[in-house]
Amino acid sequence: MAMALPGRDEDGAGALIPGLVHLTGVCVRPEMQSQGLAAGLVGFLLDERYVAGFRRATLWTHAENAGALRLFDRHGFEMSGRGSTDEAGRAMVHLLAVLKVPS
Repeated sequence: MAMALPGRDEDGAGALIPGLVHLTGVCVRPEMQSQGLAAGLVGFLLDERYVAGFRRATLWTHAENAGALRLFDRHGFEMSGRGSTDEAGRAMVHLLAVLKVPS
């Protein structure tokens, strides 16, 4: 599963930010991981959003989630310098990517 929402100011509580998409809910069942499914979902969403006029993408992920960090790195995401914690107190990192013309 993966969702792409229009990006908003104030971490989703504010006004729409033109050209920004926010990815959320990117996940694959554990027994289906390491088969390229998440990469395909993320690639599809980013390509689709580029065609729709979006030029930047953001997301949050857990700082210790090495698999997610590798996945998003392969799609051009970089650390934005922002951090937070989730409800359980685990460290989160904010990532940002400039979208590219779909291949």
